Parts: sequence; structure tokens; C-alpha cells
Amino acid sequence: MPSQKNNRLWDARLPKPLIIAHRGFSDQAPENTMAAFRKAAAAGADMIELDVRESSDHKFVVIHDKRIHRTTLLRGEVRSYTASELRRMDNGSWFAPTFAHERVLGLSEALALTKKGMLFNIEIKTDVRTDVEAVADALLAEIAKARCTHQVIFTSFNHKVIKAINLRDGSAATGILFNPLKNFRRSPAQLIAHAHAQAFICSKYQINADVVADTHRSGYKVFVYGISTVRDVKRMLKLGVDGLIANDPRFVRAAVEDLAAAET
Repeated sequence: MPSQKNNRLWDARLPKPLIIAHRGFSDQAPENTMAAFRKAAAAGADMIELDVRESSDHKFVVIHDKRIHRTTLLRGEVRSYTASELRRMDNGSWFAPTFAHERVLGLSEALALTKKGMLFNIEIKTDVRTDVEAVADALLAEIAKARCTHQVIFTSFNHKVIKAINLRDGSAATGILFNPLKNFRRSPAQLIAHAHAQAFICSKYQINADVVADTHRSGYKVFVYGISTVRDVKRMLKLGVDGLIANDPRFVRAAVEDLAAAET
């Protein structure tokens, strides 16, 4: 387990469940942009989830898709452009003309929000370099430079890179994303332990009481993504999950508060 003394992710005073903005407030602004992150913070999100990929010059940029045509005006793969080229791309007009000024962010730009107390869930996409140790070193150096090591959790479907991060920095907070096609043979706690991680992240369709019990029994946390209705929120609260990942953190915050008020 990471150092609970230093890492804010394991601070018992944090709210439960954490409200985690999926790619920022992605219902109200283009995903993975500064506009979406600022709106998430204003909406009361406890944490922002973002995606990182590597550019052709091995810099970390904040974008979800392997290919860039869905959210920019160009084509090709992220890794075929330099970070400088990617940062010049219009990354917002696909969502609405008013966001045409938004650009593909470098990870360091997004992490500037940690200075205002924001927590980040950095999802490392699976197709990073096969040299996961080099990726781990580069990511740890990036957050150390931003002085936000204890405000970040690294997560990925690529459990090898998560393990590499943990072996290099035992105080880093990490979580594994569950792939039902690859990971079904092991329990959540086994998967977490194998990656030396501390959290299990899965879809609302994959969560149940047994998953939560197995994870919590070993002292790990459970985050669930795809939360979009009051029914989802009510079920997650009943199960006792630790984090709710949603495109609309304002809605989730209101639903959690309303459900808590109804029980008092």
C-alpha cells in the first residue's frame, strides 16, 4: 500500500464516495480539455479523470483516442505527431464552435490545477511503449516536477505499466482497470495484488457486492465508471464503492446529497 501518511488519495477525511469527473465535465465541454477540467472543478468534483498518450517525441498529451480525427480537425494517430504539433490542434470545435480555442493539452498543463487542490486520475492508455519501465520513470518525473505526486492516482488497462510505477515508487497511488475478456480468471484482489496496485476500477455493469467485498476485504478501493442515473448512484452507495466516475459530476454530487438527505 502507498504511504497513507503522505498520499492524499488515502486520506480518511476525503469524502466517500469521491465524485470523479470523466475526462472532465465532458457533458458540458469537450472532453480532456482545460474547459472541461475547469467546469468539473466548478461543479464540485473531487477528482478529474483524464487520458494520456505519448506523442512521437515521447511526451505525454491528454487525449483519449488512438486516432485524432474524432476530436480534432486532422487525421492520423496521436503517436505520429510531436507534442508541439498536437498542442496547436483545435480540440474543441467538434463539440461546439465556442470551444474552438481549446487545444490538445500536455499533461503538465492539466496538472497545473493540482495547485488549486484538485486530485487527478491519470489513465495511461494501453498502447504506450513496450518499455513500461521507461514510461513509468517519465510519468513519475512529470508529476514530481509538478509537485503533485500525492494528488494523483495512475490507472490503466495495461497492468504492466501500473506494476512498473509501483516498483519504482511505493508511495505512488495506482489502480487497475478491469478487462472482462483478459482478467476474468482472477478476483479483483488478486489482480490488484499482482500489479502491486491499490484500487480496482470497473464499469457499473461489472460491479456487484462480491466484487466490493473482495476488494475491501484486502484493504483496496473500488471506483466505478459509467454513472449516469439516480438509480446508478443509489446502487453504488448501497454497495459502498469509493469513487463514482461520471461525465456529469454536478448531477452525481446532487444525487449523492439528495439520497443522503432522504435517509436522515
